Amino acid sequence: MILYCMSKDGLFVERVYIIPKKEIDIRKHITITKNLSKNYFPWFNKYRFTDKEEIKKINRIWKEILEGRPFQNS
Repeated sequence: MILYCMSKDGLFVERVYIIPKKEIDIRKHITITKNLSKNYFPWFNKYRFTDKEEIKKINRIWKEILEGRPFQNS
């Protein structure tokens, strides 16, 4: 499962998580929050996608979707 965490205004993808099926199968629900205490490391953080360049590409595609343009795969 791929989860996209959006900005409040819905204009930007802030975080991406790629969670394997084995994790999904053992849970009844998934709640991901942005502001966590410093001493709390939730199970889902190990699945956070952190490649900043790829997230920039995701946001370029998202912007094109919002503008109603077909995205350019580059």
